[in-house]
Amino acid sequence: MMILLEIKQYIKQHHQVRFSDIKHRFALSESAAQALLAPLIRQGFVLRIEEHRCTTGACSTHCEKEGDNSLYQWLERPLKPLSVPIQIT
Repeated sequence: MMILLEIKQYIKQHHQVRFSDIKHRFALSESAAQALLAPLIRQGFVLRIEEHRCTTGACSTHCEKEGDNSLYQWLERPLKPLSVPIQIT
């Protein structure tokens, strides 16, 4: 639980951090870092901003990502999901 609070504070302090920075700063595997970030995202404190880097030059067809290049941004006011019923006909 302590590492989750440290990650939360780290993102809050820096406002935006790359996924790779979080992994290296806390010496985490990719899956461990994703698991620790998930509750912060669900709670609305952190927003994941996906970034894709093209490694093949063929993004319009089949782009290959170089791992997770996402940014994680601290939100001063947590996002709250809205439950709005919609009907598609």
